[in-house]
Amino acid sequence: MDDIAAQLLRQLRMRLQNELMPPYGKAAASPIEHASKKLERIIGEIEDVDRQGSAGIRASGDPSTLRQLIVHRYIPAALKVRPEPEAALALRFALRKLSAEIGQELAAGNSSADIARRFRLTEDNVLEFAGIGKGIRHVAHKYNLPGDKALALADTRKLRLEVARRAVVDEMERMLGAEATWVSFLDRDRTLVRWARRPENPFPEFNRDARIICWDAILIAGVRAGSLSPADICKFYGGLDDLGRDRRMAWLKGLPQRLIQDPLPYPVAGLDPVKMQRYADELSVSPEDLAAELKVARGDVLLWNDNDHAALATGTMVDTSAGPSPEVLTFWPPPGEHNPDPDTGSWARVDKVKRSNLHELTDFIENPPPTTALGAKPVWTVWQGRGPFY
Repeated sequence: MDDIAAQLLRQLRMRLQNELMPPYGKAAASPIEHASKKLERIIGEIEDVDRQGSAGIRASGDPSTLRQLIVHRYIPAALKVRPEPEAALALRFALRKLSAEIGQELAAGNSSADIARRFRLTEDNVLEFAGIGKGIRHVAHKYNLPGDKALALADTRKLRLEVARRAVVDEMERMLGAEATWVSFLDRDRTLVRWARRPENPFPEFNRDARIICWDAILIAGVRAGSLSPADICKFYGGLDDLGRDRRMAWLKGLPQRLIQDPLPYPVAGLDPVKMQRYADELSVSPEDLAAELKVARGDVLLWNDNDHAALATGTMVDTSAGPSPEVLTFWPPPGEHNPDPDTGSWARVDKVKRSNLHELTDFIENPPPTTALGAKPVWTVWQGRGPFY
């Protein structure tokens, strides 16, 4: 585990020992155990508040009020008529702007009724935006904690998720050079899919006998790192083995939402200053805000188009002929040769976990070398975001 992940763990332990021991642990026979249970209970309540508030913000509002306000007031006109992945990023910025403006109004002491009238919302909409902060303050009062301490505890889940996804990268880096048999998605003998039908058997090893696809390598690393459980793999693939070809392809179209939490579109333009400026202008945000939002973090999953390839980001930018590009850990024959067996016609082949980068793999998909039988196809977006790790 790298220094940052270790530091996150140390912060969590210090929070447990220094912040919650007094006064909760003084009279306990086992102070640390008592404080640990108290911590988990408080964190659980704060997480409930956070989940309920976030869900409310996403789902709240009549289409004629909140959604209309967001679309017409905050999303640039160019994106309203172009239902492309960039619209998802625009919506995220729009929600952030709206939430910030409502928060400023509340902080200034304006009533929710006045704010609702000013923003043409229902009062319930305004209260939903304020609900997360109010809920955390309620938990702080209930447990006699200072407000800043409760807000710090609200970030504990983020710390755990950060440690979890970094652990997956650590594990996959240990897997560099390890070999398994790469197969296509439609292969009926994929190891994880077959195992999910009989999960009472031992979890599969990553070796030459394993028949897996690119994102299976990421899932296996997640289980080996303790950031996923075998039961999560059963849930991920449950019933897939029984589907026909058409329903399998329909399952595949939903892969970005299955593999990535809140996927965002990474601009294929990369970090080229001119193209990024144009992209930022289109979203009506500053290039700095856009770069911060789209920074690929260690442990992010990158997914080309909806399902062409998946890789795990190391958090490092490497220099390429097209400029800086996010480094990834990948299990897929490209950028090497990628051809079917001349005798059987099967695309299956033994491959290994290796390092590559976003530009190199994008270039292979769009401009495969003449020596490979894989046809060229455009890359319209690369999804990025936190994987299913916890």
